[in-house]
Amino acid sequence: MSNTIALLETMGQDATLAHADPATLAAALASAGIDPAVHAAILVADRARIEAVLGAQTINCCVLFTENREGDEVQEDEPSTDKEVITQHHSMHCIA
Repeated sequence: MSNTIALLETMGQDATLAHADPATLAAALASAGIDPAVHAAILVADRARIEAVLGAQTINCCVLFTENREGDEVQEDEPSTDKEVITQHHSMHCIA
């Protein structure tokens, strides 16, 4: 499975491989020694099938961005020294 993860990582970093034609992708999968079931799932870009053959679980996350209300504490990575710059801060809530 590690070779499958490595190839998927490479595909995510290399746009030419991520958007390659089926023949080029099939050659990359074959040269990486990918399991035939995973190979077939990747070729048809079937996320659910890839997860199933790799034994992965789907993670669903709903993110809501809300504006800070008056009185809410705002956290900044670096304090701003320019008082004329107006920034808008959002709160992020993740529901899993």
